[in-house]
Amino acid sequence: MELQAAQAAARQLGLLLQPIDLPGAEQVDGAFDRMGRAQADALLVFNDTITIAARQRIVQLAAMQRLAAMYEAREWATAGGLVAWWPMA
Repeated sequence: MELQAAQAAARQLGLLLQPIDLPGAEQVDGAFDRMGRAQADALLVFNDTITIAARQRIVQLAAMQRLAAMYEAREWATAGGLVAWWPMA
């Protein structure tokens, strides 16, 4: 649901949102390698058990690759992430 909403917003803005599959926390480095090859400009991270488990590594790699990164909860910013948001109901 979140991904679909983000894709719809990206289309309206004329942006390409390219999902990167992350089957496990141990594959974070590989996901960032794929983003680097795709010349990603930014990163949007949704909370799930895998991303939460790899939070520190994701924040670290985003900073190292100088990606503008937006995360789904305040805990990401506390961990050093650039921007966090929380959807309001």
